[in-house]
Amino acid sequence: MIFVVGIALNAIDNEMEIKATVKASLNYAVEHVQLITEKIQSIDTRTLERYKNDVINSVTDAVIDTAVDEAKSWLLDKIPSRLIPSTPDFNWPKAPNLPRLPNFNLPKF
Repeated sequence: MIFVVGIALNAIDNEMEIKATVKASLNYAVEHVQLITEKIQSIDTRTLERYKNDVINSVTDAVIDTAVDEAKSWLLDKIPSRLIPSTPDFNWPKAPNLPRLPNFNLPKF
């Protein structure tokens, strides 16, 4: 019985080339693992810290600008138009930017 099953499995393997496919897949995986490990770079923590601070600062600046714009539009809707200066040289004041704090660390939760 075992002999018959072995012959059947061998016949199926010869027809579908299962062993060759598995061997080729393993060789492909091993080659690409080697390529990936060659391309891995170390991450510089100072660069990552600078990137984090830049992202936090830019998001904060965008939130402040959006809040100022929303406050302006709300005021324009609520205040009568005769009280708002309409001369072309009038500029609304800009919101101050937050200082860049390179050593600022967010608290860890």
